[in-house]
Amino acid sequence: MREQSENVWKARKGTLEKSLAAIADMTFILSPENWAPPPVRHVKVPVTLPDSIRRIYGELDKASVADVEGELMMPGGRAQVVNKMRQLCAGFVYDETGEGKRLDMFRVNAICDVVDVQTSPVLLVYDYREQLDELRLRYPDAPVLGNGTTRKVAAGAVEDWNARRLRVLIAHPAAFSHGLNLQFGGHVVCWCSLPWSLDHFDQTIMRLAREGQTASETVSYATVAVDTVEEDTVYPRLTFKAEVQDAVFDGSGAVSPTA
Repeated sequence: MREQSENVWKARKGTLEKSLAAIADMTFILSPENWAPPPVRHVKVPVTLPDSIRRIYGELDKASVADVEGELMMPGGRAQVVNKMRQLCAGFVYDETGEGKRLDMFRVNAICDVVDVQTSPVLLVYDYREQLDELRLRYPDAPVLGNGTTRKVAAGAVEDWNARRLRVLIAHPAAFSHGLNLQFGGHVVCWCSLPWSLDHFDQTIMRLAREGQTASETVSYATVAVDTVEEDTVYPRLTFKAEVQDAVFDGSGAVSPTA
């Protein structure tokens, strides 16, 4: 990965502790005695980019321009470049019109390998439309909680899931990560791609890791593309945000200096 030249803002030592102290009299956090969901076990599933995608990824990373099957891709600023790199990590890219160009569904293959060996129902989380289209081919009987799903269909899917009538439930975190109780239907979450948002990540998992979950733990499998922006930036950022959140919740203010 190339080094970034942008300025990096870092909080002064003790800032988190001072901030927590300042809001202490206006916050309330449930204690383990009042709210104790089962633990979550995170499993990182490394995935290697195919050579054809690695070439495009490398060109884009170094020059912000890449040839994709004879078409020149020029995303623009670094944020747009990183977004395209994340798409490549998922096995496709969106063109300027928003049309998805599939390159290699290696990422869906990887998560489906994990799904197919599970003996319990699986909540299968997608991030991109291209992933959903492929997952629908792999699991045609699985209902989808996502953009375009009607309330009636969603309610039926949730009922079937909690009644353990489903082997797989496909969902997008933006469509269901708050408010649903899915702990009765299973304890396994599988991620096609990692989201930037810790809220989406945590709240999706917490649909299963809730009181009423009968399994001893909730298991979250996340595929991570090796030696890419996912492994170098997205995954560490999620981890760091989680550490900060945990420090706020337990009041310790303790965050890893290397995060």
